[in-house]
Amino acid sequence: MEVAPQPARRAHKEAISSVAVTWRLTRRSLGDLAPAGSARLLDLVVRVEGLDSGRVSASVVATDPVSRASAVIGADAPERAEVIADIRDHVHVECPGVLHATIARDGAGWVLVYARTPVLADLAIPGGRAEPA
Repeated sequence: MEVAPQPARRAHKEAISSVAVTWRLTRRSLGDLAPAGSARLLDLVVRVEGLDSGRVSASVVATDPVSRASAVIGADAPERAEVIADIRDHVHVECPGVLHATIARDGAGWVLVYARTPVLADLAIPGGRAEPA
């Protein structure tokens, strides 16, 4: 999981500019959408950017970690996205139709607490669910 923090207007908080969550999937589960290469397990990265600018974009990219070949599965400008802080110092990123993620501070970085995406169901991934890598 990647989080790109940007300095916020208030000194004691950070604005989140982007979040990327990676799911590890079998090549077979992506079928014809899989990138070139021979790795049995592929990385599916769901990325939301521009969270701090109001110009939100989203992308879904599958990558073969051996050949480094990648295939864009989808990219668009979602209708809306929100970054919501809660009282436990968790941050929720809500981008309907793309990604729902909860992240928390972990020392100098961030740790993924929870993530779900409708992209897995859209791709007809068996069971409709996979754990983030």
